[in-house]
Amino acid sequence: MHTRLLTTLCLLFITFHLSAQQRVKTHEGVQIGRIKQWIGAVSKDDTKPLLLFLHGGPGFSSRAYSKKFIKYLKKDFIVAQWDQRGTGITKA
Repeated sequence: MHTRLLTTLCLLFITFHLSAQQRVKTHEGVQIGRIKQWIGAVSKDDTKPLLLFLHGGPGFSSRAYSKKFIKYLKKDFIVAQWDQRGTGITKA
C-alpha cells in the first residue's frame, strides 16, 4: 500500500514539475554588509541554469543596455543581475 502511494505521489510530482515550468521575474533588495543591494532575475523557464551577470562595477551600471541581450539569454538561462555598491538602484 505504501509503495503504491509513494509511487503515485512521485509520478504526480514529476508530471507536475515537468509541466509546471514557470517564468521567473523578481527584483529584491538584500542586506549585504549593512547596505541594501538589489538583485533581479528573469527567465522564460525556471528549470534553466542560473547565469549571474555582474555588470559595471563600483559606480557604473550597464542595466540600461543589458535588456538588449538579456532578452536572448533568458530563453536558455535564469539571468540574475546584481546592482553592486553605487550602481543601478543600490546606493553607495
